[in-house]
Amino acid sequence: MKYRSFFGRALIIAVVANISNLAIASDPVNPKTTPEATALLDLIYRISGKYTLTGQHNYPDTRDRNSRFAAKYTGQSPAIWSTDMGFAKDGDKDSYLARPDIVKEAIRQHKKGSIITMCWHAVPPTAKEPVASGEVGNPPAIDIIKKQPKWAYWVIWADMVRNLSVKKHHELVSNQRILSQEDTAYWQVMATFRKACGLPLLPLKSKYTVNFSGTWKFNEAKSELGNSGPANVPYEMKIDQDDDLIHVNKYTTVEYGDDQLTNDDISLDGTEMKSRIFNIPRVSKASWDAVSNSIKISSTVKFDREGRSIEMKSSEEWSLLEKGKILKIVQVSTGFRGEEINVSLIFSRSSE
Repeated sequence: MKYRSFFGRALIIAVVANISNLAIASDPVNPKTTPEATALLDLIYRISGKYTLTGQHNYPDTRDRNSRFAAKYTGQSPAIWSTDMGFAKDGDKDSYLARPDIVKEAIRQHKKGSIITMCWHAVPPTAKEPVASGEVGNPPAIDIIKKQPKWAYWVIWADMVRNLSVKKHHELVSNQRILSQEDTAYWQVMATFRKACGLPLLPLKSKYTVNFSGTWKFNEAKSELGNSGPANVPYEMKIDQDDDLIHVNKYTTVEYGDDQLTNDDISLDGTEMKSRIFNIPRVSKASWDAVSNSIKISSTVKFDREGRSIEMKSSEEWSLLEKGKILKIVQVSTGFRGEEINVSLIFSRSSE
């Protein structure tokens, strides 16, 4: 297993972010540069010395997990979504096998208003992937920005948001020159770039009339479980809806050990989602029903049992009731004997 230092690349990022006083024009060196890239370069030159953009790096195999944590911790959404192309083995948060999903997430973040930065942990020609790497990165302090006013942006490395306290983060972002996605000035400086990319101007309007975000507690007394019990029903769900992508953390009681946490991502654009239930592969698709204001999910699992190939299908409909205080999930599934199972799960919104 090889080990590589990150300090050389960190120096390059610092030089790029703190644009030199010698930079007097924003024309790209390459005459064949695309209009979109030219507009982005122009944006960086225009804000240098006036604004500094916040940014957050994300581990390759975690989509935007670090950015979402940073937004929750600091109260501001980073303007820059950053990641790298992965370099580690399968199953690692830095896995190089996550590259197709990285590209999809980068496109999604670009459309929703982020600026994208992506680095590459280049493997030496004498080494083969995967490798290991060491990294470090924090935002510049206010006194550094005052001494070096041409910082155009910073990117906090993954897992390093809490290297600064919430108070220190607030001191940074309270400065009018520091821009996050919620700031009107950020929408304004992004306008020319988004026009060049053929994207709608910020802020974006949600495509959905309801939002499922929140902490939800299972209410067994009001649920209809048929002949089944609540054994596999999560007692709590924490949902974070980011437009057409819904992140769900499910907490389930395990009678013989510690409670179980499972993470599911629900894509409302019809993208095929792959997961595992009881260690069995499951394929699901979700869609938004504008008529009923509900989410509809269809899933299929296939496995062999005692020499027989078995396929089990299920459907779910998620809807909000009582002005968003109640989450109702209606499940219809096939049992092991081929019988239809109908349950209605009620979750109450928690104030926690």
